Amino acid sequence: MASTAFSSASSLLLSIFIARSGTIADVAMFAIGFAGYMAITGLTRAMVSEPSAARLMGIPNLRISGRQVSAYGLLIGAVALVAGFLAQQPYLVIVGILSHSIALADYAKFVSMVFGHPRMAVTQEFMKLAIVSSGLLIPSIRTQPLILFTLWLIASAATGYISCVLQKISLLPSLRGRQVSIKESSSYATDYALGSGATQLTTFLLGGIAAHSVNASVRGAGTLLGPITVVATSIRALIIPFLSRGLQANANSVTPAANVTIALFVAAIPLTIGVNLIPDSWGHMLLGETWYITRNVLPILSAELIFSLVANVPFAGHRSLGAHRRTLVIRTVMAPLRVTVIVTAAVIGGYIWAAFAMLLTSAVSATVWWISYRSLVKGNL
Repeated sequence: MASTAFSSASSLLLSIFIARSGTIADVAMFAIGFAGYMAITGLTRAMVSEPSAARLMGIPNLRISGRQVSAYGLLIGAVALVAGFLAQQPYLVIVGILSHSIALADYAKFVSMVFGHPRMAVTQEFMKLAIVSSGLLIPSIRTQPLILFTLWLIASAATGYISCVLQKISLLPSLRGRQVSIKESSSYATDYALGSGATQLTTFLLGGIAAHSVNASVRGAGTLLGPITVVATSIRALIIPFLSRGLQANANSVTPAANVTIALFVAAIPLTIGVNLIPDSWGHMLLGETWYITRNVLPILSAELIFSLVANVPFAGHRSLGAHRRTLVIRTVMAPLRVTVIVTAAVIGGYIWAAFAMLLTSAVSATVWWISYRSLVKGNL
């Protein structure tokens, strides 16, 4: 939790100061760069870290797997670099250049958190936060969004490399002697692409064909709602074992899942209401000129967040039941639908329509996941 808190704090500071010092166009380009960062960490984690955790690999094999992480990070980074140059997205270009360090920093934290020394992960994120905070004291850094973003990535690189060296994780890229097969990595990567990856793809597409205000408003709302999302993400890891125990006690009941959903709903509602009551003076202080478009979509995206939380519970329920095929089918249908609806709405009606499209698709997704989970539990299918 401490590592997540420090990581979230550095990301929150980054988002706030870029919004405060930059234009709407700056925030929109930052959103694309940040999506690239999330894609690299998410894909390498899915392709190496998650399969390693599932197989309970020992420390020696985990150290060797750093080669795979390096190789995949560089490959994904090359795509980001080329796309950044072609689309004239400087933030994405920086992500592509530093992709090796981005991938390894996330992997080093994973190894220390799951199999090694959790204190090292906490120290890694604390030092990153300290470097970023120190940089914010320098006017020439905190008033230049691209320089601040670069500092944030360099801080991640420095602390990540140090953590790798201390844990004796291989730094050089190689796919020879890999600990996770390409077939297994591809399976996990597909699962990621149909889930969180769809969000990054939407951001990239919006950056290419929609107005800057779309990505900027979504990024601004994401910054303000970020603390709620972090808490929800931390709790999500506990939902699967809770539901599994509940089904053991009563195999044909959706009551445990319903109770978790109600608890999340009750906890999230006052928090989202509080965010929506932020006065204009505070909003402008936090987000600069981006606030004036963010405030228009904040209630809509707050409701979208609630539906996302509601959908997370039955999704975890599918995992607890081992319904992998059903999960893949639903994601294969819902991911393209969500991307298509949001991008189309953004192009036709701008950032307000895009926000409503996000709300609509999240509501449909929550409904589909709940209907499917209920049918699984009741044994109707």
